[in-house]
Amino acid sequence: MSHSRADGFAITGADFLVLADAWDDKHPGDPPQLMGQLFHRFEALNRFGLPAFYTLHVWAWKDSPTGTFVNWHSNVSCDSFKAQ
Repeated sequence: MSHSRADGFAITGADFLVLADAWDDKHPGDPPQLMGQLFHRFEALNRFGLPAFYTLHVWAWKDSPTGTFVNWHSNVSCDSFKAQ
């Protein structure tokens, strides 16, 4: 994840992703955690085209007004990104 700067892009956070089948086989009924933060589960047939997975966003390089572990950062946008 990044936000636009005058000189390009900068890393603002990370997204941890764990495939649900792999996790659930070894930890039934117990979702993954990082620093006490529970990962969110996305079911299959999601917008990413992935099998069911757990995810946790961490805004590590840009403070988020709504918290470090929230899914969306109100001050970060991908609007200026142009794919090559």
